Amino acid sequence: MKKIIFLLFLNLLFCNVFSQTIECDNSQIKDAYNLAVNTVKINVRRGILAAGADYGGEWTRDIAINSWNGVSIIMPEIALNSLWSVTINKDTIGHQYWDKIIWTIAALNHFYVTNDIEFLQQSYKCSDNTIRQLEIQVYDEEYGLFTGPSVLADGIAGYPEPVYDKINPSSFVLDHKNASKIKCLSTNCLYYGSYLALIEMATILRKDEQIINNYKIKSEKLRMLS
Repeated sequence: MKKIIFLLFLNLLFCNVFSQTIECDNSQIKDAYNLAVNTVKINVRRGILAAGADYGGEWTRDIAINSWNGVSIIMPEIALNSLWSVTINKDTIGHQYWDKIIWTIAALNHFYVTNDIEFLQQSYKCSDNTIRQLEIQVYDEEYGLFTGPSVLADGIAGYPEPVYDKINPSSFVLDHKNASKIKCLSTNCLYYGSYLALIEMATILRKDEQIINNYKIKSEKLRMLS
């Protein structure tokens, strides 16, 4: 599904897009766009974007990536409902801890697309609350990096020994005892991008300069150590 949704962005170079329709002289791009729109439609359940045919809508990373990659443009209400559906009362981001901060990047993109300042205000609060929690719970002071598995790699098949414990039959990465403290580049890149998103959100919302500078310091430190 993610590969198909990526095709949505091809039209931005060549075409004029109006919600779920497209004006374009290139028939191949029109076909790709229509395929992407139809793929999104068949994966919307009860107003929430599902991760795919055999999945529900409870995956933060999938909803964030798919909203970011085009759903916020073609179906902004679906993207809005989906983004909020993976939060805890719109106060903190929910579900798998290690890469859920990707939600912040998708939320900023949703604001860029919709110009919904009320959404930006609430999503900034939600993102700020979440990053503060994660800084306490999963930040390794010694290394200056966030711990946790890699983005999109919640299966142990993506990891070598000693993260993978060959006598453990479970396919879920965190069921393997050495997995919880790993520090993956892709995940820390997400945190870096989320700090940049928080800087942008806070700037737009005219937050105190000290708050913005604090994000900048943390983002630069993470960039240098990743």
